[in-house]
Amino acid sequence: MSKEVKERISWSMKGVWHEACASEGHCSFYFGRDRDTPCKSFQLYQINEGKIGDVDIGGVLVIHVVDLYSNKAADV
Repeated sequence: MSKEVKERISWSMKGVWHEACASEGHCSFYFGRDRDTPCKSFQLYQINEGKIGDVDIGGVLVIHVVDLYSNKAADV
């Protein structure tokens, strides 16, 4: 039997996270409860400073668009 050793890559980041979704008030998924409708949201990650290994990721902007098929918290 061979044993594969995986290298761990160090990382760190600081920034701002923004989220907007279609739910009224707080998202029930955060509390493990189902919703009336499937989740539709977007998240924006503004990385002000950070590194993944030796790669500088400061200034990177990531947009994550969510359009889930289900309204069940267990499916998330």
